[in-house]
Amino acid sequence: MLDEGVLLVDRSRRVIRVNRRLASLFGLDRDALAGIDIDRFMRRYLPACVADDLAARITAAPPDWQDIADLTCTISTSGGREHELLISGNRIEDEPFWGMRIVRFREITGEMRARQELLACTEKYRTVFDSLDAGFSIIEMIFDADGRPADYRFIETNRAFERLTGMHDVAGKTMRELAPGHEEHWFEIFGAVARTGEARRFVQSAKFLTARWYEIYAFPIGGPGSNRVAVLFNDINDRRQAEDELRESEEKCRQVFASMGAGFAVLEAVSGDAGEPVDFVVLDVDPAYESIMGSKRDQVVGRRITEVAPGIGRAWVERCAESLGTGRPVRFEGYNPVLERWYGFYAGPMPGKGRCALIFTDITERKQAEEALSESEEKFRALVEHSLDGTLILDPAGTILFANHTAGRLVEIEDLDGAIGRRNVMEFIAPASKADAIKDFEQVARGIEAYVARYQVLTVTQEERWVESIGRSILFNGAPSILISLRDITERYRAEEALRESEEKYRTLFDSASDVILIHDIEGQLLDANRVATECLGYARDELLTMKITGIVTSEFAALVPERIREIVESGHMVFETADVTREGRCIPTEVSARLISYQGRPAVLSIARDITERKHAEEAVRQSEERFRLLTENASDIVIVLDQGGRIRYASPSVKAVGGYAPDDLIGRNVLELTHPDDAPLVINALRAATAHPEEQIILEVRIRHASGDWLYLDVLGANLMGEPAVRGFLVNARDITDRKRAEEALVRRADDLIRASREVEVARDEANMYLDIMTHDIRNANNVSSMYADLLLDLAKGDLKVYAEKLHASIDRSTEILRNVATIRRAAEEPGNLVPVDLDAVIQSEISNFPDVTIRYRDAHIEVLGDGLLSTVFTNLIGNAIKFGGPGVEIDVRVEEEDGGVLVSVEDTGPGIPDEVKGKLFTRFERGMAGGSGQGLGLFIVRTQVERYGGEVRVEDRMPGRPEDGAAFRFTLKKAA
Repeated sequence: MLDEGVLLVDRSRRVIRVNRRLASLFGLDRDALAGIDIDRFMRRYLPACVADDLAARITAAPPDWQDIADLTCTISTSGGREHELLISGNRIEDEPFWGMRIVRFREITGEMRARQELLACTEKYRTVFDSLDAGFSIIEMIFDADGRPADYRFIETNRAFERLTGMHDVAGKTMRELAPGHEEHWFEIFGAVARTGEARRFVQSAKFLTARWYEIYAFPIGGPGSNRVAVLFNDINDRRQAEDELRESEEKCRQVFASMGAGFAVLEAVSGDAGEPVDFVVLDVDPAYESIMGSKRDQVVGRRITEVAPGIGRAWVERCAESLGTGRPVRFEGYNPVLERWYGFYAGPMPGKGRCALIFTDITERKQAEEALSESEEKFRALVEHSLDGTLILDPAGTILFANHTAGRLVEIEDLDGAIGRRNVMEFIAPASKADAIKDFEQVARGIEAYVARYQVLTVTQEERWVESIGRSILFNGAPSILISLRDITERYRAEEALRESEEKYRTLFDSASDVILIHDIEGQLLDANRVATECLGYARDELLTMKITGIVTSEFAALVPERIREIVESGHMVFETADVTREGRCIPTEVSARLISYQGRPAVLSIARDITERKHAEEAVRQSEERFRLLTENASDIVIVLDQGGRIRYASPSVKAVGGYAPDDLIGRNVLELTHPDDAPLVINALRAATAHPEEQIILEVRIRHASGDWLYLDVLGANLMGEPAVRGFLVNARDITDRKRAEEALVRRADDLIRASREVEVARDEANMYLDIMTHDIRNANNVSSMYADLLLDLAKGDLKVYAEKLHASIDRSTEILRNVATIRRAAEEPGNLVPVDLDAVIQSEISNFPDVTIRYRDAHIEVLGDGLLSTVFTNLIGNAIKFGGPGVEIDVRVEEEDGGVLVSVEDTGPGIPDEVKGKLFTRFERGMAGGSGQGLGLFIVRTQVERYGGEVRVEDRMPGRPEDGAAFRFTLKKAA
């Protein structure tokens, strides 16, 4: 039986043949239609607009005849049911039907309803999609020829995506097109999700795009090979900043407490008759107590403090009793005449009745310094007031709290007393320098100990000047403040500017600079020196020009000169420390700012050196804390290194020997880029630059480092900018060897690439096979239509054995058509995306029952929506068709629908001969013909099983009457109920 209605129109525009399917579709008598004029048929049974068009095309004479291609319309049968039809037609070129027209009508009611339901479901999805507060997008990854993630294209986004990212109209565009500087790690993470099919949750910042932090959930969609990833994200920038601030605060507290060298004791009160504390027993002390007080732990634990500290113990008792009485901490100082030392104490209550914590530090040196400071206060003020450098003290907002006369003269303030507390330093900073000044003040407020900067300032009379500023955080009158030392460098700045314009001006300004300036070639031969250089080093200028740079530095730094020159030539600029040696042999620590220049047509290095003797003395004060830092790192199993601002290794932990094969001392002074794989060097450079620009953020990356044997190691690196920490003063880097893991990952990637290539080859072969199948299906279907018309004529004309043969011919054509329909169904099932939507189960069943008007089919309406798609009707087509085919004359069919365990159970039962038990287990196998023997192709029930499983259900066959297979079969399957 053809699945299409077909009519044949002769050359005189009369309908000469109508097949059974068309008669059933319109509810008409086939014989009544024979000989009817095609115009009359069309206008009676089809809508007017379609009927006129079809009639005109069918009756047109050659060469005006046109094929009819996929017209659609809606008809109503005599029973009041509406059907959607797809109409097509063509002219027959074979004898004896040459010149006749064949018109095909295919019912697409189920497909149209499924399409409308899918559209409604899509609209619901879009509404929910756009109402999400979280950002959501669907992207498609783009991989390069080597399988590496190169970019991704936006497929779809919601409104929250635009609000959270600031990007609009991104559909169809790639990320590199929208944001060329977007960080590489985004492509790597989303590429990994697409390749592996594993979802990822992570927190990451989009520095280039919004400079904000996001919490992201990325998961694959579309199945293997689709390369599509769904991304759901929320803005957590405020939460991240709060976490960073809390972590920074805790770290500062930890470092401050660790660097204080404070002693700690836990005390418990000894009560008198009235219940008041009369003494305290020592319960525990920390190791610092032993070094500060000179007593071992076992000598003090369990004893009273008046015994262990006879010179100051009574003061402890009084203050600790006061803290317990008020419930608040108490600070006090005391002098121990026995040890002849001063101590600062902090006493505070602890959990537990009568317990008190006592924290103390040795403040003897501070007390002595305070006494000395008190004695020299007037001398200090006289020194500050008559200093050649300006001195300012500012509050955090920039208000002037103190200014010496030099600072007043610098900006031409005559009434210094009137400016104190009333004028802000930002009034005197030129607009071009205000942003830098604000940034520097904010750094001091965040805890940066000191900074050196250069600003352009404006005097009261609006004269422009340049100053060099050194700022640091201090306490002034008990409040956090900023101490700024100013030096007027207007002349030096102008000299530097003029140096680039004129050689004659260059010499005048060169010699008037207040710092040592030297020029040498890339071999180290001195080419020029300014006046300050000759005065500081004690050499005549002509004598200096006969020397090399290695001759005026200590032997320690002389060995570093060639390497430093090479780095300056490569990078163009470098700041470093060295030690100059005068003619008399005196050593002067200096800080050098070196830059590559062109001098008399040759490359040379311009070095400006400043005496940093005083700063060196200050750095010596933190040496002890650096020792403690070294002890920690030397006992770490991972590699710990410290880099200076130029990337040179200042410290390497002993673990570099076990991991990398290097002796730690051999790495000191080497640049980390020397050990880095050339392909990873840009990552390291960018990470150091990012850490310099944003010291509050950590460095997280993977790099390859050369092993001493020459092999490459993969390291997982975590770094932080601790330039402002006295114990480190550099980039602290922790690295872990992940070589074995990376090699395993690379092997997996190679395997994945092989599978992708194989998949693409299979896909090409499948497309080619589908093309041939499309051609065959189309041509065979047309041939079957014509053959069916011949068979109908034979059935009407033949008698006897010839009529039997004609019936068999017609049955064979029907089986051929059924094969095409089954193949098309299997292809659609394989190619459909699998998106299930709510489907009206009653409409599907009613539509299929109408295709079998000559069979008794009982069904009670069940208005239930299930999850399915446009192929759900093929399940009923095959089950009802099988029941009719194998049930014999007079077969009766029952279709039942029941709700069961949150799902839907559907039964198709027949009164046919039933199915033996030994056949039931293999009925749903592809090409298994079961009871049919050679009468079928064995695909119908296989299609039923495939479709039901696509919908998340199961199918089985049972006896209609349990235990009595001869009384008919019952096919039962389950579907999921739509929400």
